[in-house]
Formats: sequence, structure tokens, C-alpha cells
Amino acid sequence: MIMKYGSFAYFLSIFTLIGIIIGLYFLLRNKSIRTKKIVFFSLVVFNVLQHLFKGAVWPHIANNGFVIENSAYNMCAFLILATPIVFVSKSKLWKDFITYLGINGGLVAILVPYWFIGQSIFTWEFLRFYVCHGLLLITSILPVLIGLHKVSFNNFWKIGFLFELALILVTFNNMCFI
Repeated sequence: MIMKYGSFAYFLSIFTLIGIIIGLYFLLRNKSIRTKKIVFFSLVVFNVLQHLFKGAVWPHIANNGFVIENSAYNMCAFLILATPIVFVSKSKLWKDFITYLGINGGLVAILVPYWFIGQSIFTWEFLRFYVCHGLLLITSILPVLIGLHKVSFNNFWKIGFLFELALILVTFNNMCFI
């Protein structure tokens, strides 16, 4: 199956992710806060571990060691690595930041997969890409859907400043690797 905008493969990847989000919502909506947190943090930890240990998890990049792609080398990677720290903290502002940017980053990556246009979806890289960006979207929207976080629109105007700070941290990370 070749990925093209509007193709079966394109919509399959989108609807699969929507189905997982809806399924998790209905599975968790009447569960205890403790259960919701356990499921949420399990997903977060899985995403962080698959990001940090790509070479051990994904066979197509085995034995790469710890390289720049295992760090906070772009905004999505930064969001994946920051999510567990932010959601353990008490900062509603940073939680709003992760919610807004994580939903945006995960959604745009899934809706506009230009890296894979014209390529088969039956590759390890395609699966890795959809797992990490899908989990970024899920772990950004799920806390709001299941009541672990309530977005404060009073913080909306501050998100741009945090975005700039995050870009500075990503740039610093990349400079350290160079």
C-alpha cells in the first residue's frame, strides 16, 4: 500500500488513531483517577523509552547508539521527552503548553505525512513515525479528555513565549551534539 493524500492508506492511519483515542476515552472515562494516571503514564513512558532507545526498539535503526535523533532534536522530540516531567509538575501553564503543542505536532505529522508520500506503508520507519507521533497526540489530548488536566484559556497568550523557550532548548541540544 502506497501512501498518497486521500488514499486508503492515508485514511487508514488517521482513522486508526482516532479509533484508539475514542477507545481509550470510553475505556477510561468511568475509571478511577489512579487508573487513568497509570494508563496515561504507561503510554508516556513507552513513548519516551521508544524515543530514547530507538536503536534497540526499531530493527531498521539497530546499533545506531545514542545519536542526535534520540535527544530533543526537534519540537516533537522535545514534547515527547518533556511530557512526563511536565505532568508530574504542578505547572498548569506547562501542561497547557504540552496539550496545545502536542496535539498540534501529533496531528500535523499524521495529517501531512509528506516524508512518506509515494512510499509503502509497510516499512519500519513508517511504523516508528506513526507510533511516536500518534502517542504524542494521544498523550497530549488524553489528559484533557479523561479529566486529568483542564486547559486554562487564560494561559493561551503565554504559550508563544514557552514555544520560543522550547525552541531555544532544542537549539541548545543540537549545538551540544554538533
